[in-house]
Amino acid sequence: MRSRVLEDWIQNAGATLAWHELGVSLPVTSSLASLPKAPCFITSPKIGWFDYAALETQHRPGLSWALRAMGRLADGMGLGHQCVVANFPVSTNVWTPDEIKLIPALCERVVKDQPGRFVFVRNVHALHHAELRQQLNTLGFYALPARVVYEFDLRDAVPKKSSQLMRDMKGRQQLDLHSEVLTAITLQEAGHLKALYDPIYLLKHGPFNAQYTPQFFADMVNAGSMSCLVLRSPSGEIRAFALLYQVGHTLTVPALGYAVDDASKGLYRALFVDIFRHTLAHKLLLNFSSGAGDFKRKRGGQPHLEYTLVKPPVSRFHWKARLFKRLERSSAGLSLEDLIAWGA
Repeated sequence: MRSRVLEDWIQNAGATLAWHELGVSLPVTSSLASLPKAPCFITSPKIGWFDYAALETQHRPGLSWALRAMGRLADGMGLGHQCVVANFPVSTNVWTPDEIKLIPALCERVVKDQPGRFVFVRNVHALHHAELRQQLNTLGFYALPARVVYEFDLRDAVPKKSSQLMRDMKGRQQLDLHSEVLTAITLQEAGHLKALYDPIYLLKHGPFNAQYTPQFFADMVNAGSMSCLVLRSPSGEIRAFALLYQVGHTLTVPALGYAVDDASKGLYRALFVDIFRHTLAHKLLLNFSSGAGDFKRKRGGQPHLEYTLVKPPVSRFHWKARLFKRLERSSAGLSLEDLIAWGA
């Protein structure tokens, strides 16, 4: 088993990353005893459920206060003391069929080796992972709705383009930007990517997002794990970027960024147009993660429910398992429409 402290890649990870060999390598993140001030939701599902949600609902003070209070209760029951199985340090994990088959066995191993921790599996897709969800339920995991993610399926036929996407494509033509996909970057370029990423993810959406380091961008691209789509100005300056992470025929975008100066109007829409064109050219399924739901729906994104599964540690009278069983049952009636109505 290979392991590393994640702070080299994510400053607010508060976790280690270990690779387990089961014929293929699968990652497990495990929380550290001492956590940063604003831990990352990628390595702590508890943060995503409560702290991040409270931040996003500040316009509804009562709900935000309730979420923060529930977060403190979750801390009290040890929900932050956890392992997350098959969890690469990106917002949306996608696995190969062989990896999916091995996730239940790895969960059993982690539960046995870490009996005092909560064990999670993130990014369990309602459509693609029905069998995995059932297998984990059999092992004592409980499924709770986590996010609405948006997919653009461009694998077979050319879809009918929405009016919004057509407008974006027309606007893209007006921008004097050159698009290219990089498979190697310098550490200086990686620092520039971080400078474009931080205002979007950390300043606009909050500190519970991954606080990626330049080393993360450099390692992901230069090791061949990801490529990097960039939009350059005529002078060669990178004005926008998107990391492209392909697993099989599925593409995700773990991080993106763009300039937020006075001349940046239309950059996000232009970046999406080039991501869409890359997906179409390579006949892929784009999982464009969560957030900006209205933007994605208007451009043809199809919403899907994503679950986080959790197995509580053994407790007196099994009260933790009983609690999550009740939460699973009470949330089973939540629909995509419900979550979209709440802003997903």
